[in-house]
Amino acid sequence: MTLYEALNIDPTLPELVCFVGAGGKTTSMFKLAHEFKQLNKKVLITTTTAIFCPENLDSDRTVITNKQEPFTGPTESGITCLGSTHTAENKLLGVNPEQINGLFRKNIFDLILVEGDGAKQKPLKAPAEHEPVIPAETTKLLGLIGLDALGRTINKDHVHRPQQFCRITGHSENENITSFSVASLITSEEGLFKNAPHLCQRYVLLNKADSTEIEQQAKNIIGEVKKISSSVQTFIISTMLNNRIAVIS
Repeated sequence: MTLYEALNIDPTLPELVCFVGAGGKTTSMFKLAHEFKQLNKKVLITTTTAIFCPENLDSDRTVITNKQEPFTGPTESGITCLGSTHTAENKLLGVNPEQINGLFRKNIFDLILVEGDGAKQKPLKAPAEHEPVIPAETTKLLGLIGLDALGRTINKDHVHRPQQFCRITGHSENENITSFSVASLITSEEGLFKNAPHLCQRYVLLNKADSTEIEQQAKNIIGEVKKISSSVQTFIISTMLNNRIAVIS
C-alpha cells in the first residue's frame, strides 16, 4: 500500500496535507511527494517553520520567494520546494501560512505538503505555545509518533520539549514512555493535534514499527486512543525497514 492510499487521497482531487509531531515527518513528506511525482502530478513541499534543504534527488526545483516574485508555480509535473530563505545551517525557512492557503485555492498544485513544526530529530515532541503552525485550508492533518521512543526515558534525548510532554500527559521527567503516555499526547487538546483546523481529517502515523513487539505496542496505543477519543480518522502503522504500511481505521 502506498502512503497516499493510506491517507485516502484521490489523485484527481487537490489536497493540502500538513505534517506535525515527530519521528519521520520530513521522510514521510518526501515519500508521499515521490508517490505523486510517479503519477505525473505537481507537488509542492514547504514549511511554516524550517526544514533541511532537500538534495537534488529529493526535489526537482527549489524556489525562494524573496528572490523570485511572484511565485506562479511550475509548468510541468514534479516536486517543487518553496521557502523564504536559506540559512547558514543549510535549512529552508518557511513561508506564511496565508501564502500556502492562497496557493491551494488557486489549484496550482495537485498536492501541497507542509511541515507544521520541528522536533529536533527526536522521536516524540510536545508542542510549545506557538506551535504548530497549520494552514487554515489544510484538508488532512498527519500527526507522527516515533515508536522507537517507547520504553525510553522522558528527557531531552528522546522528547522534544519534555516538560511540555509531562504537563500534557501527567507524567514526570525520567519516567518511561509508555503506550498510555503516547495516547495521552495524541488525544490532548494541547498535544499532537493542537491548533487543528476544525474541518480537516486527522490521521496518526505510528512510525518505525520495526519488530512484531513494537507493532503490538502500536496497536496498544491505538486501543488506548480509541478509549479516550473518536477524533482520529485513521491510524497508520509503518516501518522504514521494508517500506511496509498497515492501516487501522
